[in-house]
Amino acid sequence: MWEQLQVNNWYKTLRIKSKYQTTNSIVIDITTYYPNSSFSNAFLRLNVTFKPSKHVFKIQKYLMSTDLR
Repeated sequence: MWEQLQVNNWYKTLRIKSKYQTTNSIVIDITTYYPNSSFSNAFLRLNVTFKPSKHVFKIQKYLMSTDLR
């Protein structure tokens, strides 16, 4: 799924790739691209566990890295 958003007059392309691991856990990879800026891209991985009984979810861990040009 591709989305193009405008944030603070900056256009960024947001790529969301999700992969199911178990019935109540999902891994979401988000890669953002910032044209014409010092940030070439940023990567964010979320490991989310759903709690169906409480209808809430918890982010277990995240990994974020940036590539500076």
